[in-house]
Amino acid sequence: MPGPAIADAATWTAITAPPADGDDVKVSGGTAPFRANVLQPYADRDKFLLTALQGHWAGEPEVYHRNGMTELRVRGFFGLVIGERILSQSVYDVGVTLSGLTPGDWYYLYAYDSGGGVLAFQVSATAPDAALVWKTGGTTHRYLCSMRAWAVDSVVPFRKTGRLTRYLRDMAGAYTRALTLGNANSWTAIPLQYLGVDLLPPHAAVAELALVVSGGGGTMQIRRAAASSGAIGFGQGTFRETVYVYSGPGHTIDYVAGSPAELTLDVTGWEE
Repeated sequence: MPGPAIADAATWTAITAPPADGDDVKVSGGTAPFRANVLQPYADRDKFLLTALQGHWAGEPEVYHRNGMTELRVRGFFGLVIGERILSQSVYDVGVTLSGLTPGDWYYLYAYDSGGGVLAFQVSATAPDAALVWKTGGTTHRYLCSMRAWAVDSVVPFRKTGRLTRYLRDMAGAYTRALTLGNANSWTAIPLQYLGVDLLPPHAAVAELALVVSGGGGTMQIRRAAASSGAIGFGQGTFRETVYVYSGPGHTIDYVAGSPAELTLDVTGWEE
């Protein structure tokens, strides 16, 4: 409900009863120091809330890239707290240009305040911090997603929602393939790479895999690298599994296939 209008210090002093809880207090006059002293508790409260919410999303966006595109698309209406501002995207689908990339290298997308509370995006070779919140070295650029370049102006097609990133395999083709018709009668490591290039960013915690067991017979097992238990077994057929992997470059898993079983394996995505 409307509360008292305070024009100056004398008016404030003359109030016999404090404003009721929920009243609006309007400071319309008085000297600048007086106005600042009255409003400072409200400013302190807002600053505290914004500080507590640093890096938090309200409606985290989706990011994707498809064949033939030379940009990323950031889709969704959302808000983001950076500094003492709440930034928001008011256009549902925004493009972020890709250029100057080194094929095979990993890149990362960040959101930041480009000035005056205007939300902007940056593609960078600098990885996020260990918490996957900020660009390493500061608290101004909020981490959004990871991507692997396959040309100077494009990346391996993917879609990222929440903490899950998936390659668009119908467009990515062989760029997700880690093993073709592998056969090993003892536990053997599979580097999760394509032509020596990591299929997972260094910070990935869980790998999503697509497996095809062929060969006309036999079974196959996979497990976390160097694990002594927890193997997952498969017969002939096509399967999708998620496997915990150790964070760090050079992710691997182990497999063993009973003859004549053969394993073809693609990395379809990861969780962060």
